[in-house]
Amino acid sequence: YGESGSPPEIPGGATLRFEVELLSWASPQKERCEMSADEKLAQARKFKLEAGIAFRAGKLQTARSKYTSAVGWVEMSFDFDAYEKKEALELHLACLLNAAQCSLKLNDWLDAANFCSNALKLNGIPEASTAKALFRRGVARIKTSDFDLARADLKQACKLEPRSKEIREMYTSIKAAEKAAKKADAGLFAKMVQGAGGIKQKPPEGVPADAVDISDDGGLCKRVLMAGDAAEGTPSDGSEVQVHYIGTLLSDGRKFDSSRDRPGNFKFTIGQRQVIKGWDLGVATMHKGEKAELFCRADYAYGESGSPPEIPGGATLRFEVELLSWASPQKERCEMSADEKLAQARKFKLEAGIAFRAGKLQTARSKYTSAVGWVEMSFDFDAYEKKEALELHLACLLNAAQCSLKLNDWLDAANFCSNALKLNGIPEASTAKALFRRGVARIKTSDFDLARADLKQACKLEPRSKEIREMYTSIKAAEKAAKKADAGLFAKMVQGAGGIKQKPPEGVPADAVDISDDGGLCKRVLMAGDAAEGTPSDGSEVQVHYIGTLLSDGRKFDSSRDRPGNFKFTIGQRQVIKGWDLGVATMHKGEKAELFCRADYAYGESGSP
Repeated sequence: YGESGSPPEIPGGATLRFEVELLSWASPQKERCEMSADEKLAQARKFKLEAGIAFRAGKLQTARSKYTSAVGWVEMSFDFDAYEKKEALELHLACLLNAAQCSLKLNDWLDAANFCSNALKLNGIPEASTAKALFRRGVARIKTSDFDLARADLKQACKLEPRSKEIREMYTSIKAAEKAAKKADAGLFAKMVQGAGGIKQKPPEGVPADAVDISDDGGLCKRVLMAGDAAEGTPSDGSEVQVHYIGTLLSDGRKFDSSRDRPGNFKFTIGQRQVIKGWDLGVATMHKGEKAELFCRADYAYGESGSPPEIPGGATLRFEVELLSWASPQKERCEMSADEKLAQARKFKLEAGIAFRAGKLQTARSKYTSAVGWVEMSFDFDAYEKKEALELHLACLLNAAQCSLKLNDWLDAANFCSNALKLNGIPEASTAKALFRRGVARIKTSDFDLARADLKQACKLEPRSKEIREMYTSIKAAEKAAKKADAGLFAKMVQGAGGIKQKPPEGVPADAVDISDDGGLCKRVLMAGDAAEGTPSDGSEVQVHYIGTLLSDGRKFDSSRDRPGNFKFTIGQRQVIKGWDLGVATMHKGEKAELFCRADYAYGESGSP
């Protein structure tokens, strides 16, 4: 945390020791609109392969979810040229039909019919696939008592596949199904399979009397144990929710699963079939902070097949669920309007300003950099919008440079200023400010000729500025001090190159490796990881556990192990201290190591109060 530290826990100039375990890392993902047709096809193949493995293992919910994900990568035909369209269509069709098969096995008749209908809308599909889609939709329609539609589907399928005994037998079964439906008391059959009309079904035996039937067919009941915050509403389709849960069998109370027995929370996306039907519908009725019981009949859980060995077929399940948080679905950048991009930039700039005034310079710089990302592509904006985009872009680059100067990150400060000076049409006052800040940074990195040129030009633009004149005249003294420094040690300290090699701070173990080559960041491996996957690159999101202590007295100031869940951040985005960005990037998955971070690789001389 540099010379300022982070009081009261971290004094200025403190060297810190972190024991870090790299749990996992994920390479940066391109947005869909940035991917080539080949990459989209590869994603679809990957999800289809994973779905097939899950299907063969009897994990039907997972298989259906992955088939649906595969469809998402190939459903936009304009993404592909004539040759690629052929494979895209084959993947699209196969995944829709396979998702329909999963739904039939899960007794989700309406979903099965919808998947088949979408398959039949595709152009140029083979007759055999048309017959398969019609057959599966016909089966689903028998189950939902849509007998006329089922008859039409199966009759057409018979014409396409006249030798198929399976299709003929299903067609002849319609009569018996109609007869059974007519005999059902007041349309109870329709109520059971379609959830509409007829006598209202009772919930399964054992569901408490005060539980509310939220499915209106007795299959999904809910009892609120602790009310949440109704002000934020409830999560909609596409929202990512984070929950804790305990799952038990309603029949005997035996626990079969619990997120509370594992580190971290459980998260999923509403409406994407990533979980059982009862969860998709039930959690969508909850408020943030709410704790409730969900009673899921087999057709809202794992169906008649169950999920052996823990969950038997036909089981009604009880879940105690706590909704910890939820986030509305975010648009991809390419889907956002110019106004939305400007709004994102304003939001990050505002948050950065608050962090800067609170002395949280790392956070402020990260948020200014995020704001720049929303306005740096000028072609996103029309002539009127370009003006505000330029103002935001320029202000955030200059402010990020100021943060870097305060953090003694001289090279970053100079880079931010150089990027600001590349912008077209910026005011003279802003040009002078960028030149001044870059000049200051260049003095600190001993680039005296470049610093002199910057400050001389800034003086011409702002001749009345005492601050610029004084900084310009200070170059002579800085040059003199640099020449006096023993064997270029001054350059070594501020630029990290040449000169006498600095020793690590006192207290760093002798077997720790100096990975910064200036003594500021040392690493000692405690447990080797898996070298086969390499190390995380810039832009990779990593998940870690850590314990942070002061090297001077061993006092712990922070630990992720004292909180639920892991800690995650993105490499190279300045979301963490410099020692972490560089140190964790050298680790393998599963590796546990100690990082010794000198103040200039941590919280500087100001610390982190």
